[in-house]
Amino acid sequence: MKEFSKYVKQWQEVSIKLNEAMQKDDFEVADKLIKESTELYEKYKSASQLPKRNKGKSFGELSYMLETQIQGKNKEVIKECADYIKNDPNLLYQFKFIDSLKNYSCNGNAIEYVNEALSMAKEKINKKTLNESVDKFSNFLAMKEIGNKRINEEDVRFYRNCKRLMTENKKMGNLSEYTNTINEVAGYIEKHKKMTDTRSIDELTESLTNKIAKLSEESQSLVKDIIDFKNPMVEERQKNVFNRFRNECLEQIKSLMETTTDSAELSGLESLKENLEHQTFCKETIVKDVAKLLEVRDILLEK
Repeated sequence: MKEFSKYVKQWQEVSIKLNEAMQKDDFEVADKLIKESTELYEKYKSASQLPKRNKGKSFGELSYMLETQIQGKNKEVIKECADYIKNDPNLLYQFKFIDSLKNYSCNGNAIEYVNEALSMAKEKINKKTLNESVDKFSNFLAMKEIGNKRINEEDVRFYRNCKRLMTENKKMGNLSEYTNTINEVAGYIEKHKKMTDTRSIDELTESLTNKIAKLSEESQSLVKDIIDFKNPMVEERQKNVFNRFRNECLEQIKSLMETTTDSAELSGLESLKENLEHQTFCKETIVKDVAKLLEVRDILLEK
């Protein structure tokens, strides 16, 4: 394929050197050149087959291959891959959906979590063009020589179930199959749930406690409820404080976006805004989440 002609050109250059070595009966050099020639041929053969091997894979499978093969790629390739996903909502919100599932750490209802993440992601995608976006992305990765990575069957099924949920609407005709897919995805994220680091939570709790002194009396009362699990209204008040600080961060971001003229800063603020808009209350990680929101708010206020 012409996309990988660099290997053909290198092979031709090696072949010329090989011919010269053979003319001189320099078999030691010739042996090395034959080995180099074979390696270049194998690289070309492998790369030229990637478009076909990537085609038909789900976005989850493609992003997994990107994640595991990006090491060793130069910074320009990494940036191009990141920009490609970021600039296509069909890819970006599939990435956000799958990432939110893989980072599941709540002890709540996993099915509700999947449905909530799915509803937010589906608002941002175009189902009519989603498959086209994934096909183009598979070819793009092939051109960057990313692909042909073996993935275990359990993960492949998870990624393909995610694709089905993103591309299909729940109807009377597919209700049973759709529900089973939701249940299967929920079972997967429960099985692979991220475990909370107790020590880091203790550190975050201490950090959160230290920050309480800077808040108003009303806010102090709300934040203290986060670590007061004996309060019968604790969960509702936890939601209130989570939403309050998240909204404060969003308001500060909006204000900064209206005044900044720096494109890089604007892009960073937009990315932070999207992440906060998709962050939802989780009672199992509330201490960590509020500590992080306070940290983000402090940084924004310093700008």
